[in-house]
Amino acid sequence: MTTQYSTVKWFDAKKGYGFINHPEGGNDVFIHYSQIDSDDDFKTLRTGQSVQFEMNDGPKGLHAVNVRALEEDDTSTSQPSPSSELDTETSDIEPVQPEEHLEAQPSLDAPTEKNAPDEGTSPTL
Repeated sequence: MTTQYSTVKWFDAKKGYGFINHPEGGNDVFIHYSQIDSDDDFKTLRTGQSVQFEMNDGPKGLHAVNVRALEEDDTSTSQPSPSSELDTETSDIEPVQPEEHLEAQPSLDAPTEKNAPDEGTSPTL
């Protein structure tokens, strides 16, 4: 088998399969998660990711085996916090504390118009 290089057309992580663009422009190449060579417990690929693989022709068409991602994807495992992306020195946005925007909430124990018993009746337990 010859080593091929291409990109992922799409991959459904929930279903565990997808397709790789054919390196020579032919029919797309089927990929099953079990053929992804990765140390991760959850084997997946992302759309547009560059991959190295070998192609087999089976009864249902072309399928990829020994698939390896050619680039690491740090964005799928660790997203930067929004505050790390904000340039506080040049931003027009003023930082605020969350409690400044909280409205007073009624106590669940205090009677309100909706849950107060009618006069002359006793609450049922």
